[in-house]
Amino acid sequence: MMNQLVTGTNIHLILHNTLAVTSILVMVCLIVFLLFNSYRKTVNITLALTALAVIIFELSHVLGVSAIDPGFSRLMFMGNISVIFICIFNYHCVIAVLCKNKERRKLIILLYILGSGLAIFYLMFPDTFLMASTPKMY
Repeated sequence: MMNQLVTGTNIHLILHNTLAVTSILVMVCLIVFLLFNSYRKTVNITLALTALAVIIFELSHVLGVSAIDPGFSRLMFMGNISVIFICIFNYHCVIAVLCKNKERRKLIILLYILGSGLAIFYLMFPDTFLMASTPKMY
């Protein structure tokens, strides 16, 4: 995998990747804090899942922009499917904060089913989600 990544010095890429890795570390700390605070609360669980989906997105983005090979870059960018789950987990978290879990249960379940189905569809047919990667800046 290392021979697939950009090795030259490019300050924009280095700055981008440094900030993304810093953000990933902050998200890991958030997850640890949330789950140590109260790992049984729906709000903490859904917010931790949101942070995990953000970590997946950022990691796939860093690896995607750092890849030299367009095929490998596209494969890494497929992790951007986690955006679907960021939206769903955020919605569930807001509903939990508002104490409307029981009232909105059917809609929450429907969103998880539709989001999972959409993610599976995009994984089976990646051309519908991403075009081929082309080098733009790095």
